[in-house]
Amino acid sequence: MKGSLVIIAFFLLGILCSVFRLVPATLIENDVSWYALALLMFLVGMTIGSDSGINAYDTATDSYITLPAGLPVNVRAIAPEPSGSLLIGSFSGLYRYSPANKKLAAIAPELSSPVIYAIAP
Repeated sequence: MKGSLVIIAFFLLGILCSVFRLVPATLIENDVSWYALALLMFLVGMTIGSDSGINAYDTATDSYITLPAGLPVNVRAIAPEPSGSLLIGSFSGLYRYSPANKKLAAIAPELSSPVIYAIAP
């Protein structure tokens, strides 16, 4: 929750700075917000494609945890299933993770290449 409050505080600070003209006009006119958004998306992409697996925020402990334990590194694709499970593609194959029972299972071992870059709905 602390992280959410910080984000909301910065959002409100940005609104107040704009309303009271505390921001130089050149920042508003030159689409700096677009470049900031592009940088944020780049950083999110780096996090998703990191070698540490999948990171999730645990609200109970106010910290990030790596899910699921035992997942191969280099996750490249994630897709939800109607059942609530997640399909996870990595450099070492396709996996199904069930949050309900916290089980990870390799699926589709007959693929010609274990590398999964995308999962189509």
